[in-house]
Order: sequence, then C-alpha cells, then structure tokens
Amino acid sequence: MSLNHHQDEQIHDRFADLEAKREREQKRFYARSPKPIQRAITQVMVRKGYGRQQATGHLEQAWRQAVGESFADATAVGKLYRGTLQVFVANSTIQQEIMFVQQEILKRLHQAVGNRDIRNLRFQVNASATG
Repeated sequence: MSLNHHQDEQIHDRFADLEAKREREQKRFYARSPKPIQRAITQVMVRKGYGRQQATGHLEQAWRQAVGESFADATAVGKLYRGTLQVFVANSTIQQEIMFVQQEILKRLHQAVGNRDIRNLRFQVNASATG
C-alpha cells in the first residue's frame, strides 16, 4: 500500500509540475502577444508625457482667454495640483491686480476648461513669467 501511495504522490507531483510549467508558458506567450494599437499608443503617450503637455497647452490657452492679453503677457501657467493652479506673474503689482479679479478669472476658467476642477489660484512672482 505504501508503494502505491508513494507512486500516487509522484504522479500528483508530476502533474503539479506540468501544470505550473503550462501556466508559466502561457504567461510568457501572452506577455509577448501583440497589443492592440490603441493600448500601445496610450502607453507611449503616458510614458513620454504627451497627455500632460496637451493638458498644459489647453490650460495656457484657457488662461489667456480668462485674463485677457494684457495680463496673459505678464503671466505664465504652472501646474494644476489638487485643484490649485499655479500662476507665475512678472511682478507683485500684476499679482495684486489679478488677485482683485480672481473670482471672475476662476469663473472664466471653469467655462473654458469644462470639467477641470480648478478651485484656487496660487501666484508666484517670477520675473521671467511672460506669456
């Protein structure tokens, strides 16, 4: 009886080894299989940051429309992070003038970018902030 039990264990182990090998081969096969072109393009765009660049370009255009050409030439849009849009301004005078109309600018930005969640503007004086 112990010989049959030992043989049963060996057979069971061989089947388990074969099953594990089949699973490894299947994973390797599917890892190398062709990807749909849309998924491949999306992965490249994410890796290269093209989506972020496009979103930033859209924000810059919306900013220019929201503040008008006079302020747009003295400001530059930074990053949007957790609902706060960073804006670089050429000097503190421009910063104060924009702060007086900040709520109106936020309304215009909401209209221009649609569903983007811009709740606040954060200003930073930077002499090279020209649009």
